[in-house]
Amino acid sequence: GEILALVNLGRTPGGGYAERENYAIGRNTEPGSTFKLASMLLLLDDADMPLDQTYDTGNGRVVKVGGIRVQDSHAGFNDMDFRTAVAQSSNVYFAKAIWERYADNKERYSDFMKKLHLDQTVGLEAFGEKTALSGLEGGARPQQYARTPLVRLSYQTLPIQVITLYNAIANDGK
Repeated sequence: GEILALVNLGRTPGGGYAERENYAIGRNTEPGSTFKLASMLLLLDDADMPLDQTYDTGNGRVVKVGGIRVQDSHAGFNDMDFRTAVAQSSNVYFAKAIWERYADNKERYSDFMKKLHLDQTVGLEAFGEKTALSGLEGGARPQQYARTPLVRLSYQTLPIQVITLYNAIANDGK
């Protein structure tokens, strides 16, 4: 199918907008919560995490995970299982789950992200696609595993990479 999106507008010095660059393929960014999907796949496929695994998510308070401050955007939950964590998009849950399983094995985390092809371009180099997922070389620094809900570590990725991951899942890996 066709990709229809407006991803090339940027602010001008005068405060307006103009076509600047195709940000979807031309600029690595921190993926935000959209990357939780990769974390879910990692926990279920690589770590064989049970769906009934619970963590105390702090009821909306700041929680330290591996020395890093993490917080959910909403209160109302203490102990939470995997399904609830997905439904609530719990930063704390995913930070704790990843930290527990990968703090001492950062290469395994990086290898799984590469298995998802997040370190490869999608074939749009002729249109300006930049290098894909960056920061996985040599593994990530463990102290950053819990920095975000999706455990982005110190890497960045192109929006097209995340879109491609979602598309592959929606279309049975194709």
